[in-house]
Amino acid sequence: MYGPALFFACALAAAPLYKTPGYNSMSTDIPTDARLKEGAAWAINQKQIPSVLKVRWQLNSLGISLSDINVYYQSAAAKQEDIIRELQTALPERGQRPPITIQGSACKHQGGINTCALIVASGELLHEPFAMQIAAGKPFSMRFYLPKGFKKQEIWLIAPSGKIAQKSLIHTGGDTYIANLPLTTGRYQVEIMATGPKGPKVLLNVPIFVNIPVTNTAPAWLGQANLPPTGDEEEKLLYLINMSRRALGLKDLKYNAKAAKVARIRAMELAKSGELSHTSARGTPADLLQEEGAVFGSMAENIAHAADILSAHYLLMTSPLHRYAILNPLYTQAGMGIAHRPGARGSEIFVAQEFIQPLPESQTEAQQK
Repeated sequence: MYGPALFFACALAAAPLYKTPGYNSMSTDIPTDARLKEGAAWAINQKQIPSVLKVRWQLNSLGISLSDINVYYQSAAAKQEDIIRELQTALPERGQRPPITIQGSACKHQGGINTCALIVASGELLHEPFAMQIAAGKPFSMRFYLPKGFKKQEIWLIAPSGKIAQKSLIHTGGDTYIANLPLTTGRYQVEIMATGPKGPKVLLNVPIFVNIPVTNTAPAWLGQANLPPTGDEEEKLLYLINMSRRALGLKDLKYNAKAAKVARIRAMELAKSGELSHTSARGTPADLLQEEGAVFGSMAENIAHAADILSAHYLLMTSPLHRYAILNPLYTQAGMGIAHRPGARGSEIFVAQEFIQPLPESQTEAQQK
């Protein structure tokens, strides 16, 4: 099992169904969205620069459902339009970005310095507008169109209790599907994923608020996570995972050196390519584990692209399938890999997590013979 690729740096063609209020063309030819401008203004007016995850939650509360979010900041004595133009040099060229890509920026002036934020949101899932807030007793319903080259579409959710469930999709013909979910009061996290040319990928990951106000705060089931004062990045990431498992009464994952070696190889591959994929020239993660001599009954891989370790952990824990791998009691050992890649505005990290279920000794000996 490989978890779907997920990234969140710092999840439309003509006549798009994805609404973009305040649409206008900029020099980068990426359309501007009024909600992203509002989100950028919110970000630069916080006392401290918010994490990308908090920006994502704010954008969700404004109705943005796109899966990939990038946030860029810059402060200078230059003119605001010059700062925005400089930030826009980080935007991907046409042909190198997802089919749905929008942007929004905002600036503030204080003490002779202009501080600007640019937010870019993108994704591949074409869908009709839907409400993120619904009344109790009414099902959450949305119609979407599977992108070309994708198959094995699934819809998963995290319930208000934190439990994970898979739900059915209604195929209405061609590449069109309808999700029709009966939900009770509380906050849900709904995710649509499918298998594309580079393996499983999250196409949509949004909160749905049933009979409660829309908010940009963390869901209760996410819990609190604090980085330990000591240890390297890999140790800290495994620590965060084990704290999440302990909170649910699960045993800690033990460090597995072979899984860690594969995770480091995978993270470096991802950072080098700048893309998330569960396969490489060397094969699948399972192939790499077997090359290293690991003997296992089952395994799973999570991969992510984030601004830092804590953001990566929270990002994975708010994705049903990634959360399922992290909290699965079947897996008792794991290895973490983290690779840094210079981003447009600072360093970004690529994370690979390899989870394994080691075989009992008797089975291991038989397999090795």
